[in-house]
Amino acid sequence: MSTKRRVTLALLAMATAAVVVAGGFGVRADLQHRSRDDLRAAAVKVAESQALALMTITADNVDERMQRLTKSTTGDFQRQLEGIKRTFVDVVHKGKVVSTGEVRGSAIREIDESSALVLLALDTQVTNAETKKPKDVPYRIIVQLTRKEERWLVSGMQFVQ
Repeated sequence: MSTKRRVTLALLAMATAAVVVAGGFGVRADLQHRSRDDLRAAAVKVAESQALALMTITADNVDERMQRLTKSTTGDFQRQLEGIKRTFVDVVHKGKVVSTGEVRGSAIREIDESSALVLLALDTQVTNAETKKPKDVPYRIIVQLTRKEERWLVSGMQFVQ
């Protein structure tokens, strides 16, 4: 085999190897990007779902909503929620509260593999025993999430203005 042909084959082999390596990096980067997007989407979904569970309540569903919310919480927030759950349920029952919530917007403020802060804008319409005409009440909430065993759990909820 001629030297010219050997050099050509060597260059072709190096070019092929470079293409394979670059393709591998591209696939890896794409998988990491998709994984981050999936992580973000899951965090937002949980934050929205749990905020709506709290903001869309009636005397008929408040017990179920509080159970659902408590099962999706962790840490100090879970203990706080357990501590106020009975009082909250009683207030909703006695006040004949009807609240319907709708998420108007959401955004990730911070996120990593194990925690996230999600900002939510919700609008609610609320009636109770004293006000039959629905009152529009906007809420802005920061939902703190902790990821445990591939599942996002609410570890804090702060109402902000």
